[in-house]
Amino acid sequence: MPDPIGTAGYTDPGNVGSDPLGARRDVTRTENVTHSGTFTASGTNTLSGATTISGATVLSGATVASTPAAAQTLTGNGQTITLPTAGFTKEVTTASARTGTILTAGTVDGQMLLLFHSGSAANTITMAASGTSNVANGASCVIAGLEAALFIWDAGGSLWFSVSDAQ
Repeated sequence: MPDPIGTAGYTDPGNVGSDPLGARRDVTRTENVTHSGTFTASGTNTLSGATTISGATVLSGATVASTPAAAQTLTGNGQTITLPTAGFTKEVTTASARTGTILTAGTVDGQMLLLFHSGSAANTITMAASGTSNVANGASCVIAGLEAALFIWDAGGSLWFSVSDAQ
């Protein structure tokens, strides 16, 4: 006989997420799920496969994003650093100092981007003027090798603002 409704071991035969008494319990969904309105999840939550979260989204606690893809190598001046396809970190490297670098425009107001330069400390990356680079402090933004810079996108001004030690 299954555990009574509302107990920790209760298994919902329809796996719909709540029992008649409204007791909290573990739920596993394996099919596609669409939810509108307010959704709250607590405890350990795992999203796998293709996951889309849109609208005003707040994530708190220990949030883990996938590791960035292989580093983008800048091979010349005036090249564009593309945005990461997952997470908010982007590794960039170069074999010598680069100038006139452009940062791809952000997509969402308040978007964050962490650029980390894994190249030699002597090989700096200098952004182009703000109107070209999409970086508020333009050519004053220099990222040395073995350093990182954190940026926030301002959709109103269409610029990335550095919030780190990048000069």
